[in-house]
Amino acid sequence: MSTQITTAFVNQYSSNVQLLSQQMGSLLRNAVDVETVNGDKAFFEQVGSAAAEEKTTRNSDTPLMDTPHSRRMVTLSDYEYADLIDDQDKIRMLIDPTSTYAKAAASAIGRKLDDVIIAAMGGSAKTGSSGSTSTALPAGQKIAHGSAGLTIN
Repeated sequence: MSTQITTAFVNQYSSNVQLLSQQMGSLLRNAVDVETVNGDKAFFEQVGSAAAEEKTTRNSDTPLMDTPHSRRMVTLSDYEYADLIDDQDKIRMLIDPTSTYAKAAASAIGRKLDDVIIAAMGGSAKTGSSGSTSTALPAGQKIAHGSAGLTIN
């Protein structure tokens, strides 16, 4: 048996590019309204809940209800992601990582969207006819981090 046989040993490389463990896309996108906006900011009309009153006597006056109506302003933010793979790089590789890099980019954008949604959950809303009023989320609608089974990790 030759003692130099080990010089002929080869290395094997995978022909697939594997993504490391990561959140793929946004988990919260379906929990919020998604609107197409053209412009720097947009306004959305909002109608709150009202309560009906029981009629207790015949021929009584019809009560007038004051339905809550408000307006919320949103401003647009831009996010981007880019990575380059030269054609020369692909020639020098045994694999084409292009689609895997695209998946990683899409996942990064999805995670950033979740970050924006989470930050907005505890933030103040711009309200009023021109969006100049800052309205904080009422304390009764907040859940303390870590309580009631809510975690943001």
